[in-house]
Order: sequence, then structure tokens, then C-alpha cells
Amino acid sequence: MIAQHLIRAHHAESLDHFHHAGQLAVDTLERLTDLSLRHLRGSTDTHGQRAQAVAEGEQLTPVDVDAAVSTFEASLHVLTESYGRWIKLLEAQMQLMQRTTHASLEDLQRWMPSGTEFAVEAVGLLGDAAESASELAADASVAVARSAEASVSAPRAPARRRTVAAKAG
Repeated sequence: MIAQHLIRAHHAESLDHFHHAGQLAVDTLERLTDLSLRHLRGSTDTHGQRAQAVAEGEQLTPVDVDAAVSTFEASLHVLTESYGRWIKLLEAQMQLMQRTTHASLEDLQRWMPSGTEFAVEAVGLLGDAAESASELAADASVAVARSAEASVSAPRAPARRRTVAAKAG
């Protein structure tokens, strides 16, 4: 069957992919948390100023919707970029699985009794079909993510700003 050194190499490479995926998840969460905290600080300052204006009976300034939209766009960019990197890791793992599967099938063909080769070939074809389907799904998901980011980043009409009028009464 498959040589032990090949199994160890594939195992080590799989663990490496798993480690990189975990690190990517941590990095993504760190970047999203940083964006959220920056937005929260900005919102707190803005709402503090608005509360002070209300308390002093002054006219309220317009709320800056662009800051929230900008944070959303930055978050979507982080997610899209990370998603692309996760897809690359998944593709690398799929290639590793393909190599392992083909090596296993070659070994199996060598040791199968005469007349049963068709079964090994059928399994090989099923593996190829599954591989093609997963590649198409990965390509489609990357295209959807890029399309979503492009639609959010596309030039748009200026955002309307709303002013909340102080209630008289």
C-alpha cells in the first residue's frame, strides 16, 4: 500500500494547512475587531457631542452615515480578502487529497486481482468528478464574494444625511 513516508508527508502538509487556516481566522477576527472598535469610538464621540448639544439646547449636527458605510465596506473587504485566502488553503488541501487518492488508487490497482480493475477505475473517475465539482464550487463562491465586494465598492450617489430635530415642548 502507500509508503509510510508519503503518508507522513501528506499528514504534515495537512496539519500545516490546518495551522494556516487557524492563523487566518485569528487574523481576520483581529482585523474585524479593530474596525469595530474604531467605529465604536467614533460613534461614541459623535453621540456624546450630540447629547451635549441637546443638553445645551443647540441645533443638532447631521449624523455622518458615511462613516458607518465606510466601516461596512472595510469589513466586507477584510472578509472577502480572507475568504479568498481560505479558498486557496482549501484548494491546496484538495490537491493534497487528490495526490493521496491517486497514489492510493495506483497502489490498489497493483494489488487488485485480475478482472477487477474496472472497479478501481470507477472509483478514480468518481474522485475526479468530485474534485471538479469542488473546484467549480470554490470558483463560484470566490466570484460571488468578489461581486459582492464590487457592488458595495461601486461608485454611488452621495449618501443622504439626516438631521434629527430637537423636540420642542
